[in-house]
Amino acid sequence: MSELLLLIDRLKPYGAERVCIDLATEFSSIRSTTVVTFGADQGQVDVENQPWRRLRIERSRWKPLAMLQVIWRLRCDLKKRGDVLVFSFMPLSNIIALVSTIGMPVRVVATEHNISAQVLQGLGLKRQGLRFLRRVLYRRAHAIIAVSRAVEADLIDTVGVSELVHVIYNPVNLARLQAQLAATTGVPPFVRALRASREDVKVIVIVGALKHAKGHDIAIRALSLTPDNVHLVCVGDGAERMGIKRLADTLGVGERLHLVGAVQQVGPWMKAADLVLVPSRYEGFGLVAVEAAGLGVQVLVTDVPGLREVGSMVGTSIVNAEPIPIAEESMRILSLTKRNNTYCVDRFLPAQVAKNYLLVAGEVVC
Repeated sequence: MSELLLLIDRLKPYGAERVCIDLATEFSSIRSTTVVTFGADQGQVDVENQPWRRLRIERSRWKPLAMLQVIWRLRCDLKKRGDVLVFSFMPLSNIIALVSTIGMPVRVVATEHNISAQVLQGLGLKRQGLRFLRRVLYRRAHAIIAVSRAVEADLIDTVGVSELVHVIYNPVNLARLQAQLAATTGVPPFVRALRASREDVKVIVIVGALKHAKGHDIAIRALSLTPDNVHLVCVGDGAERMGIKRLADTLGVGERLHLVGAVQQVGPWMKAADLVLVPSRYEGFGLVAVEAAGLGVQVLVTDVPGLREVGSMVGTSIVNAEPIPIAEESMRILSLTKRNNTYCVDRFLPAQVAKNYLLVAGEVVC
């Protein structure tokens, strides 16, 4: 029975990093499981008291040397182990895993979580290098997992490995989210204070990194088209924080935009929302949408590949990624006296997703 090693840049409480953590937790109940991280920034997740082990690979701060160090140290670690199966997450980790295992009897199952044609577009040297290495190295993988049909189509188009690609939707750990709610006092104090400031306050919540792909600027433009009792709370941090704040001030909604930063537990913030909005320009899956739906919260997603697919399966509202339709649909949902709080999330149960990962890798699963 193979030991499992999960390779990822860093650990965060959302996105593909959250998927890695949830799978590691599920795997650890049946196999020896180690999560290996190599990023200079080691993330925002408390790794104490986890059922899996964590191995951190130290690396040089000089980037040309850093990746070579990670590849060499990972290779040395793999040589010390017996039968090992590697699951890697996202392009850089996939490439490192596939290079590190050249000439070794180690199976690598690469996982793709986004639309690379959009994420890796442009002429930057790093992006060109990643595109080239994906085309060359992904053929070495034992299998490649795409988290949606949209990601599958992108992989086949950009890498051309249709025989290796398997679609497995991301796990959604509702038990973890429910535990977060049980461990807190309920509504985050910030949201409680916001509601106390005005009787008819409506709270829209976005969870995700503050970057162009996530569409916060679209949401702010939509916010400017809504009444002044509607507030937008953004959970997450990122490089576009100042630009987002400037845009809100320019549009006259600075007092209705609230950037609360990254948090360890996103469940209470989603549960406290009148509406969870996912205004992404592109998205491989849309984990936040399914998590919020699983908590029984109203969800609105944009009509882009990945999100459209997952939103349709779950039963969320779907709208074009433009300010006017987002504002109109948000107000329609917020004005409902009887809301649809029943969504279908059964196909995303972590135990079944973990089993499907092992089956794709050729493992015998009881």
